[in-house]
Amino acid sequence: MSPRSSANLAFDSRSAARAESPSSRATASCVASVSRSCRNASTSARSCACLGSGQRGGDDDDALNWKPTNLAYNPDTRLDPAQAKTIAIGRLGDTRKNPQEIGKSIEDGGNKPVTTKDDVAAWSSDKLKSTLAELGFKLVDNNPQLLIGGEVQNFYVLENTSYKSNVRIKLSASDPSGKVLWQGFAVGNASRFGRSYKLENYYEALSDAYLDAVQNLLKDKEFIAAVK
Repeated sequence: MSPRSSANLAFDSRSAARAESPSSRATASCVASVSRSCRNASTSARSCACLGSGQRGGDDDDALNWKPTNLAYNPDTRLDPAQAKTIAIGRLGDTRKNPQEIGKSIEDGGNKPVTTKDDVAAWSSDKLKSTLAELGFKLVDNNPQLLIGGEVQNFYVLENTSYKSNVRIKLSASDPSGKVLWQGFAVGNASRFGRSYKLENYYEALSDAYLDAVQNLLKDKEFIAAVK
């Protein structure tokens, strides 16, 4: 493994500005071919992505991206808009010890953190709004009948022989007077296989875990009762 392969894999928009010549990409592929093998034995070593050596495998943006692999929601989680209160989503807090770290590769005994310069709490707030809206909730900015707030407690991918992700968000639902009608958690998990230390696989694992968390939230009967 070349010395550069120990560098953090960072979801940082500055990285997108780094130009790579065809020769540098070819060199990175060659380094990958002699330093580690693909997880899929049927794939030649020369085709492995070696992001630690600078090869980004075709990713064109290092910002924290929304890349769910399955957008088919469980029909049981859909809510009739006519039954829902108008809701405002407050900005989520972030109680994780290291807000920049969102994953780590420990494959082959490694210890390579995955970091982001993006605001995970803000990203999570935006995704909570968009996914709830798609599932039938009435989202408003002013004079809501219900305010949902909370904090991100976990947002992480551990890469070993596969990518395993977990998203955990503590939430509360309050009426306009501040009375708490519901408190609980939105927790989701995902697992997938993919080429080693590849940005896209981290994006997909986190996005899938986030969607799983929202769907599990909407299976909470007490939460549904609070928003009706």
